[in-house]
Amino acid sequence: QELEDVVRAAEKNLGGLIRLGALPTVGPYLLPSAIPELHATHPQLRLYVRELRTVDLEARLREGGFDVILSTQPDQTDGLVIEPLFEERLLLGLASDHPLAKKKTIGIGDLAQEKVLTLESGHYLSARVRGFAQAAHAQILVDYEGTSLDGLRQMVGLGMGVSLFPALYVHAEIMSDDAVTVRDIKVDDAARWIALIWRKSSPRSEDFLSLAKLLSKRGKALLSELSLKPKTAGQAARRKSISSASKRPRDASR
Repeated sequence: QELEDVVRAAEKNLGGLIRLGALPTVGPYLLPSAIPELHATHPQLRLYVRELRTVDLEARLREGGFDVILSTQPDQTDGLVIEPLFEERLLLGLASDHPLAKKKTIGIGDLAQEKVLTLESGHYLSARVRGFAQAAHAQILVDYEGTSLDGLRQMVGLGMGVSLFPALYVHAEIMSDDAVTVRDIKVDDAARWIALIWRKSSPRSEDFLSLAKLLSKRGKALLSELSLKPKTAGQAARRKSISSASKRPRDASR
């Protein structure tokens, strides 16, 4: 009985083990910012994190494989608690020397006939990019689906096409990448809502609400830091210099 009381007390104070499923397009760019505070305020918490595609996260949550998931808001909400955390902009990523990079804001009509890169099927973001490409009369490169945002960013930087990137990823990775520029795009729904989701039957709803509050605070703080600054001429020159150097024969002694 004493052991059961200890376990119950730990869970009540956001302790014990929580199995968290996370989108690979969200988790790596939000959780590192939240973990230090989470550990400091709840040292007994053990967080098991696994990243899966949107469709797989929702299925595993309903099956009991996860206690809670960090995802976009699902279409089917029956039996689930959806706690919205923040709205995240989707930004257009393109090579820094792309002609459209000279524009501060890009209209959907500017992208007609452009080549568009996206993640493989099963990701909510992939469906959004496909819908966006269709509306823009752009061409989806189905033979070059990415398995990660990093893979997409590298292909965009090489000038293979354009794509949409979530703002947290832009903040973490693209703003320091001279090869890629991001721009706002003039479409009504260029954003997605990130939420913490759990089963209504879960006895740990209060814990998950506490976790949601912390993740919401950290996400909003990160998004407020994002500033879309144009790449400077110096950055563009460095990119060309690096590209040229990579094509030179390497010293065989290295």
